[in-house]
Amino acid sequence: AGSIEIDGLSEDLYGSDPTEVVGDEERTNAAVSDIRSEMRTRVGSLLADNDVLIAGGYLPVIASQRGYSDKTGALLAQVAKDLGEQVAYLIEKEYPIMSDDPKKNDRARVIREMTFALAMELFGNTRGADGGAIHPDALNMLAEDDIDTVVLNPAEEQTNATSTYIHHYQPEVNGIEIIASREVPLAIQVSSTEMLGRPGFLSAVTAWFADRDISIDQVSTSERTTSFTFNNGAFGEPVMHAFEAFLQETFGPDEELKLEMRKNQSLIFCLGNNMEQTGPASKATMAIHIAGADIHFMTQGLNEQVMTFMIDCEHVADVRDKLHRLCIEMDDETYEKLLEPLRQAVEEEPVVV
Repeated sequence: AGSIEIDGLSEDLYGSDPTEVVGDEERTNAAVSDIRSEMRTRVGSLLADNDVLIAGGYLPVIASQRGYSDKTGALLAQVAKDLGEQVAYLIEKEYPIMSDDPKKNDRARVIREMTFALAMELFGNTRGADGGAIHPDALNMLAEDDIDTVVLNPAEEQTNATSTYIHHYQPEVNGIEIIASREVPLAIQVSSTEMLGRPGFLSAVTAWFADRDISIDQVSTSERTTSFTFNNGAFGEPVMHAFEAFLQETFGPDEELKLEMRKNQSLIFCLGNNMEQTGPASKATMAIHIAGADIHFMTQGLNEQVMTFMIDCEHVADVRDKLHRLCIEMDDETYEKLLEPLRQAVEEEPVVV
């Protein structure tokens, strides 16, 4: 076994204060490139005489906050692949990736494999479901170099049913596979006649929030309303009043301008490697209806990997349970049998009285 020494690496490459570099994206990218080049030299030298290499978990500038060990590991995996090694990136967790939180749902199933694209949706801690298995920036590094990634508990006997394999592949259509949720501090809706046919309205609004370090989570628009959810707590009543003043000043007086704020909300995520078929959305909304929750907001991208619903926090546990039962545990044949009476009722000729 050989040790990958990193002492002094930061000072040699970018000075004694990494925080000066971290705040500058261009300098950060250059520093990471320099680190990768230097580590390639060090790892290549060690591989000549060693079978096992051990490295510390922190390289400054790779990340200044959460995820630095994930990114350091991903960079070393990239280096090893550059050197012609066959690489697998192993993530040690209590559980592999599951269809639901196994601590709250004893019916949760192991997700045996997933695409990098789905993993990014699930693990994203800014706009994604925040599954947390690996930092999304590290996952992106692994995806770029096509490095096979496995989430597992090494204390368990390893089979293909006790680990999750993340890799590039073309998945079969399989509908909803994972249910997740997280709270959002608040959501707002902007109603204005000024956005009707007005180019630049949305870009001006999003720029206004960006200037104040208020991170937008989800966006949904219609003819005269736009809804936003936010993933930090910086949006309060004073910001609401300032935002209203900005809209009036920028787009002219609008007597019908209306801002609504909702608090105590949660986003429910329904995720799958490939949901490109008839049915997943109807199943999801049916499950939420059965749980007695009102859907305030919903989005689905063209990639058909994730659907997002915003509901009141008080309904989250019941909604997640019903979604898992209806969308994951129930097979398609059973669901179709349940739908048949409804389908027949809809297709029958109307009765004229």
